[in-house]
Amino acid sequence: MPHGRRNNPPPAPVNILGTDVDVVESYKYLGVHLNNNLDWTHNTDTLVKKGNSRLFLLRRLSITDRDRKRMDRLVRRASSVLGCPLDSVEVVGNGRRMAKLSSMLNNTSHPYRTPWQHWAAPSVSGCSTLAV
Repeated sequence: MPHGRRNNPPPAPVNILGTDVDVVESYKYLGVHLNNNLDWTHNTDTLVKKGNSRLFLLRRLSITDRDRKRMDRLVRRASSVLGCPLDSVEVVGNGRRMAKLSSMLNNTSHPYRTPWQHWAAPSVSGCSTLAV
């Protein structure tokens, strides 16, 4: 028998209490996105999109020390659930600021570059001690 997928016939229609159940690609149930392959791809994509949306709003807010501690506690919990180390809010924020500063300094047409043109640094990747 050759290896590969078989052409299986479509599943038989499902009827629950006299009501036909439609076959769908994906379905959201109790906040979890289930798909017909029973993998987590759609659910993960949705969570990442929602998380990025929330992070966008957080980036626009000024965060107090109390809020930063609460967020760091949340990151530690997420780290233990995922089973991998995650950077603190402060480390991530500093990294993003350094990346933004680096892109500004390396972009000769950036409007903020003008006052710094006398500073001929090729990049700021090694400037981890630069206070922003």
